[in-house]
Amino acid sequence: MTWEDIARETLTVLFSVVFTLILIVIAWFVMWRLFFSKIRFVREIISPDSDGKKNDISKKEELRNRREKRRRKDS
Repeated sequence: MTWEDIARETLTVLFSVVFTLILIVIAWFVMWRLFFSKIRFVREIISPDSDGKKNDISKKEELRNRREKRRRKDS
């Protein structure tokens, strides 16, 4: 085995790893856009607030739920 063969195999492995990581990132982004962002539970796990308070997403959802309850009571 020559140095050229070793370099070629090393580059092949390196590019394979980089390509795989790029595919994983793209797949995660697509799954987030299509599926995960719709589920409150997943959002809470992925982006927890550091001080234990509710994050902005759950605050917005809570406000929206309150508004919907008020509308139902009024009608």
